[in-house]
Amino acid sequence: MDYTLAKYGLRPLEYLVKRGIKEIKPVIIAHGVCFSPREVHILKEHGLGLC
Repeated sequence: MDYTLAKYGLRPLEYLVKRGIKEIKPVIIAHGVCFSPREVHILKEHGLGLC
């Protein structure tokens, strides 16, 4: 998380959405444990899977 915040000014999930991950179906995100409220909204909005 620190790397993407420092390099891109975005949290990891926000960066992946910016790069087009929402266009790939199905998407299942593994080891996602520290989501911000904004990222939870992104997960729901784009129908991304989480395990």
